[in-house]
Amino acid sequence: MPKVSNFLLYFVWFLFLLVSCSNTEKQTTQKSTTVQIVSDGQPRKIMINLIDYQSPFTILLEAGGGQDSKAWSTIQDSIAEATKMNVISYDRLGWGESELGPENLTPQDEMKILNELLSNLKINNNLVLVGHSYGGLLIQLYSMLYPEAVKGMLLIDPMNTRFVEKFGLERLQSTIPKIEHPKTKTEKAISRLHDQFSSVIEMMKGKELIKDIPVILISVGSPPYDDTVEDINSWKTSHEEMISLSDQHQLVYFKENTHNVVQESPKEIVKQLLLVIDSVR
Repeated sequence: MPKVSNFLLYFVWFLFLLVSCSNTEKQTTQKSTTVQIVSDGQPRKIMINLIDYQSPFTILLEAGGGQDSKAWSTIQDSIAEATKMNVISYDRLGWGESELGPENLTPQDEMKILNELLSNLKINNNLVLVGHSYGGLLIQLYSMLYPEAVKGMLLIDPMNTRFVEKFGLERLQSTIPKIEHPKTKTEKAISRLHDQFSSVIEMMKGKELIKDIPVILISVGSPPYDDTVEDINSWKTSHEEMISLSDQHQLVYFKENTHNVVQESPKEIVKQLLLVIDSVR
């Protein structure tokens, strides 16, 4: 009988431990939905895709110009699984399933609304920002406006003020379609992007990346502006200059890739993000 009693005691203790562990395990949730926030007294409807690991860290994915959160659809799940962090992508106002927003919406307004969105979701601290192309410029702006919230950055072939200075603002704006009489939501968003692009360049001029956080900048072999050898060199040189002021900043060349690198090499993108996160944790 004592042996049976000991066996039952150990078995009950094992069940207790099993139940305790399962109860303390964090629940992972995933949702794609439109949320409403209030910005400057006005309600705004924004489409989000959030994978919530109940982590103290959140990875924000910022899409390029003219794109929405679908740009990250093939990689967001992989990022969440690899990092075990919260991961959010969203549609900026005017794109995807988000509402259009005001006609005079500036990039600074967009980043303010983004911060209010993250605050509403209670994930506006300990951010790792990931931005591609124009999205890379926007996360530079976000980090300038809210530096205390940003712990690391992955810039994927980013637009930047140094390149604009070399290439020419008017010449660059001419590559953004100017729609004289926009009718659809997308046409109005494109027109607004064209009109407001110079404002973010002016605001970011002379500003540098945060020096005391880890930053990896990916620069591709076939950049988006390649009309001349000088244009190609300007793109690459601007990236080199961006990361030159801090030992915590690193430039990585993806020589075989085009500007569409997120779709071309998603696994390599995740690897570089993990290197940023290793320095953040």
